Amino acid sequence: METAPKHPPPRSSSHEVLTGEAGDPFRDLVIRDLKYRYDDRITPEERAYLRSPEVLQEWLDTLKHLRREMQAQFAQRKAAANQFQKECFERGYEGKRAWFEYKADYDEWRARGNRYIAMISTRQDEAKRLIRERRQRANQHSYEGLLVWLLGKRRGRG
Repeated sequence: METAPKHPPPRSSSHEVLTGEAGDPFRDLVIRDLKYRYDDRITPEERAYLRSPEVLQEWLDTLKHLRREMQAQFAQRKAAANQFQKECFERGYEGKRAWFEYKADYDEWRARGNRYIAMISTRQDEAKRLIRERRQRANQHSYEGLLVWLLGKRRGRG
């Protein structure tokens, strides 16, 4: 007796892919910044705040966390899809039809997820660049201060 495959793994809406869990205002701000190119969900002041020295590291940490979450979703969905494929193929031709219908949705979800990862990577690169530039300015300032101090000391001897 053939058994019908279990229901396909739940489909993730684009909302789930792009927002994940809610409730953290800073995280929500970072997510809105990720979608900046596609709509105006974030103000210029909010974008500037994320790039301010006070929160640069938190912004980068949040982006890293979002990337890890998406990678975990990829792994979970792939495992569920593989299990569903196995169950469908055990049913023969009728199961294949169910699998290919699901596979089209899965591929679309995965493409959206890949675009999301690309947006995260772009923002991570920006955050790292801003952090690096800030450190270089700080190092240059302390180097200039050291030079002034050394030159002043030297003049005092001469």
